[in-house]
Amino acid sequence: MSISQKIFTVCCALLALCFVLASVWQWYGFLRTTRSYQPYSHLDSTSVGQSIKYTSAPKTKDVDSTDKEYDQEEEVQEEVVENNITHEDEVVDEQDVPELELTRAKEMPKEIYLAVPFTSQAPEKNWDQPWQDACEEAAVLMVDAYYKKYGVSPLFAKGEMQKMVHWEEAQGWGTSVPASQVQELYAYFSDGTHDMRVVYDPTITQIKTYLSLGNPVIALARGKSLKNPYFSNGGPEYHALVIIGYTEDGFVTHDPGTSRGAGFVYSFETLMGALHDWNNGNVQSGEPVILVLE
Repeated sequence: MSISQKIFTVCCALLALCFVLASVWQWYGFLRTTRSYQPYSHLDSTSVGQSIKYTSAPKTKDVDSTDKEYDQEEEVQEEVVENNITHEDEVVDEQDVPELELTRAKEMPKEIYLAVPFTSQAPEKNWDQPWQDACEEAAVLMVDAYYKKYGVSPLFAKGEMQKMVHWEEAQGWGTSVPASQVQELYAYFSDGTHDMRVVYDPTITQIKTYLSLGNPVIALARGKSLKNPYFSNGGPEYHALVIIGYTEDGFVTHDPGTSRGAGFVYSFETLMGALHDWNNGNVQSGEPVILVLE
């Protein structure tokens, strides 16, 4: 074998060795990446009566005022919950959900959090009227912001809720309104871009299905039955809040009745048992009701 042939053979052997080493290194890096990847590892486990930890939007400066619920509480901020879904097969009762929605929800998520902006019904921490009874307006604003994809700062929330209050006063409505009027309020505020459906006697599976399809749910309830530890004087007799998701422990809500209401988890039993329409003030005898977009 000539010298040139020997050199050629050695070069080929070195190239083959380099190719093998590069392949081994690439495979090793893939294994390390696969083993270290943990989906949804950023989520903190949350029990009933606590708030889901979520990623906040940029902070907005609040207006100085006194919060009747808390002497020392951070400023109200625009708060957005990340969409996080893990799937698990679950049997859906066909009587619970309309046929079209049943078809679209073949796999029920194990847990879900919709990215609904949060606002308290008292965005500047002033709990005098009309803010004391502005939970319906806050719920409508949060749902509209979700579908139209805009943020909700305290100053903006105050202005939008005042528009709703003035419109309701022009209709001759009271400070607390039943599901049918919440439906009308949403139609007015959203400029008719979406229609709300009133659903009486909802089931847990039905609410989960709406959420799994990407639709937050407005719940009307007897506030005192919710037993939220952050409510003053046991909570309001009549209340509105937004269900934005669920975990294995219960429903995740944005409860505007407290500045600490973003991502608050109520057990399924507590929230379902508290659902009641206004019923002319006899809330405890009111029919269980929710509202969801059609």
